[in-house]
Amino acid sequence: MKNQCVLTLFLMCCLSGFSQVSFGVKAGVNFTKITLEDDPNDFRFSDDDGTGFHFGAFAGLDLNSSFGLQTEALYSREGIKDQYADYINIPVFLKWYPVAPVHLGVGPQIGFLANTELIKGQYENVAFGALINLGADIADFTVSARYVIGLSNVLDREYQLGTPPNINPFTIEGKENNFQLSLGYTF
Repeated sequence: MKNQCVLTLFLMCCLSGFSQVSFGVKAGVNFTKITLEDDPNDFRFSDDDGTGFHFGAFAGLDLNSSFGLQTEALYSREGIKDQYADYINIPVFLKWYPVAPVHLGVGPQIGFLANTELIKGQYENVAFGALINLGADIADFTVSARYVIGLSNVLDREYQLGTPPNINPFTIEGKENNFQLSLGYTF
């Protein structure tokens, strides 16, 4: 995890040589839903969606008046109800400004598990996603609504149903989708 943070800070510093580079901080709220791939015997992991938070830093590079790139390093609490996982998420996305100050963005995201309330090994250590971002830059502030689509399983739990000698083991795997609302400040 330290290597990923160092790499992100290195990239942010490398970008600082360009005059169109901006840096900032952001924070917001997450709304998480885990979609199970297999649901044997109608077993439910949880009926509740989760609410969490995120905060971190970002660096943006304006390529021209219509396009830009942005990368972020975010600490993000995700999961459902009291069954959470904290990730260090690194999204990188292309921004398109159809009408200033509004921007649309798309790109990949990688997340590294930092902490979990569950037993170690029940959440995957690395999560991959794709994001769609809608935002607006107003003076030094930026607001955004983002949807992150889980591309890899984040949940990997093994269970057993039945009583001896009729025990049926099974694994529940799930992908996590997040809706995020953020407020940021650009330096």
